[in-house]
Amino acid sequence: MKQSISISLSLSLSLLCLLAPGCATQDDGDEPQEHVSQLVDQEVDELQSQVDVICDCWNDWGLESRSSCEVDALAIGPSQVRCMKNAYAQDPEISIDYLECIVPLEREYTTCINQRLECYDVDSADPCYDDYLVGLDDCIGLPTNITRDLDACFE
Repeated sequence: MKQSISISLSLSLSLLCLLAPGCATQDDGDEPQEHVSQLVDQEVDELQSQVDVICDCWNDWGLESRSSCEVDALAIGPSQVRCMKNAYAQDPEISIDYLECIVPLEREYTTCINQRLECYDVDSADPCYDDYLVGLDDCIGLPTNITRDLDACFE
């Protein structure tokens, strides 16, 4: 009887964990490389969302077109995503720690600029960046080889 209660409790907790956001761990069969890839995809989605918000102002900022804004704002292409994944793959454990800190920050930043950015006032979103920097201080740093390779993705 105790064993069936223990198994039932274990299954219930596992199910609850699967349904709760952010509860899954590396022990659930997710390989570190795959987890890094998923986190990079989430980071890129947020960065693309930021480009979308910023480029809503293309006309007010005197740019030729939305697409020229996207180029200026560094919209991320597939080869750059692949490059980012390769850079982070050099040390998956540190990269996971870093990305698990950065992705929520990027989400908060996206939400903030979406709420605060006024096309006629480019400084209107400065508090968002200031808040982002405060959060960034709490994130683990990446080794030089990873940051160097990430920088190379956007040269």
